[in-house]
Amino acid sequence: MTEEPALLTIADLLFNGNQDPGHPAIESPGYEPMTFRDLREQIRAVVKTLNAQGYRPDDRIAVVMPEGPAAAVMIIAAMAGFTTIPLDARSTSQELGILFSHLGITAVVVQEDFATPARQAAVRRNIRVIGLVPGTKKAGMFRLEPASSHETGDVVFSGPSDIATLVMTSGTTALPKVIPYTQRMMAENAYRNLRIFRYAAGDRSLQILPCHHLFGLTAILYPLFAGVTIICTRDFIPPDFLPLVRATRSNCYGAVPALHQAIHGELKKVPPESLREIPLRFIVTGSSCLSDTVRQELE
Repeated sequence: MTEEPALLTIADLLFNGNQDPGHPAIESPGYEPMTFRDLREQIRAVVKTLNAQGYRPDDRIAVVMPEGPAAAVMIIAAMAGFTTIPLDARSTSQELGILFSHLGITAVVVQEDFATPARQAAVRRNIRVIGLVPGTKKAGMFRLEPASSHETGDVVFSGPSDIATLVMTSGTTALPKVIPYTQRMMAENAYRNLRIFRYAAGDRSLQILPCHHLFGLTAILYPLFAGVTIICTRDFIPPDFLPLVRATRSNCYGAVPALHQAIHGELKKVPPESLREIPLRFIVTGSSCLSDTVRQELE
């Protein structure tokens, strides 16, 4: 691995990486797997559809969706061509309205079968709403509404200096400060992640973090660059952890310290010998410091 990344955008990472096109990229209980070939087709379809509607890399597109494979893929696909800001679907209309104005949002993507105040907040500010209709067969497949009848020409992906996403600080003293992350920054971080974790062929990462946090988003994007299969959960709660790891054969996951502690509490409820079959190879922690006690006992 060279110090200077050869791939400088999210589209580069996912279209020109070494992923096996036929290998599962996204899985989710109740769905057929989405392969890396499927993922590339879905990303291209999203960017091409939005390009045909007039959107370009400097447009800021918010995604307000429930957690799951469709949300994960939509966010990554939109980031390949635009500045994409995932927002918490549990936010109120007032909270979303403030963020839409503060961030200069151009369009808002919402899931058609999901009740959210994001629609009303966007309409009140004359922001266009784009509907997403999830597929029922493969994990992460969907279509956007309204579909454009003018989807011609080449797909316009973002360049290295374009902004991929905006990260907001906690905003404890005023409105949150906005920190831009360029495509190049995301690509460089993906290379760094690959060097640190040394993903192996066949690794399967259990995704239990919300995508509207940067840590949750990168916990999907960076392993995908390495060809890892992501297992997307919906409505995750800590008691689901062991059944999910067993059922999905996941061997890694990422979480914030509070979630690690809750998972540790669940592990302590079962006989130690029953954990020997668990295939976990490593775990990732972030956002704040994990206590030495929880780290050591999880290990």
